[in-house]
Amino acid sequence: MQTQNQKPLRIAAAVCLAACATMQGQALGDQGQVYGRFDVGANFMNDLKVDNTGIDLEFDTGVRFDFAGGYKITDAFAVELEVGFAYNSVDSFNFHYGQDYEADISDYGLDFDLYQIPMLVNLSYTIPLNSKIKPFVGVGVGGLAAIASAEMYGFEEDESAFAFAYQAFAGVNYQISNNVDIGLIYKFMGSSDLDFDSFETDGIGAHMIGLNLEWRF
Repeated sequence: MQTQNQKPLRIAAAVCLAACATMQGQALGDQGQVYGRFDVGANFMNDLKVDNTGIDLEFDTGVRFDFAGGYKITDAFAVELEVGFAYNSVDSFNFHYGQDYEADISDYGLDFDLYQIPMLVNLSYTIPLNSKIKPFVGVGVGGLAAIASAEMYGFEEDESAFAFAYQAFAGVNYQISNNVDIGLIYKFMGSSDLDFDSFETDGIGAHMIGLNLEWRF
């Protein structure tokens, strides 16, 4: 049987517990936090068509890594600036003259590499699960600096181009500490046509699958 004196004490305790729970929830939220992100993984290039030549370039699997700095607008939404680097080497040419013909570029003593430097503004959304598992999706737009490097019998030439770029990404992170998440990420990046000094190509299409590391300050 509770007395009249016990009622105020219980009410006060309940209010204190509710206030503590609210403060804890605010402390655990990501809203307003600044964070950094590093992605690294394999980069798979779609075939690249060289305009007015009947030639498609086929690429070996390459590598891509990205650095990003962002701000959590809410617990779910974030905006970030991303700068990256990707590298792929051409494996073979496909010729389309009447019938298709494929040739390994090494048969002609040629090395051909494509370097890409994406500079993007991303908007990401983390699905709120109230869990250490954090699925996320996002989109980005910006620019792409591309460098084509060709070497044949000791002679080397580099040409550059700049294009509009866009990307979409998705992944899942796992919170390993209060400030650090680690997980998997997939990205698709595309661009407008690439206009080099001596040739033009269609826009790139590239798929990256890799690891994602995020730390919050």
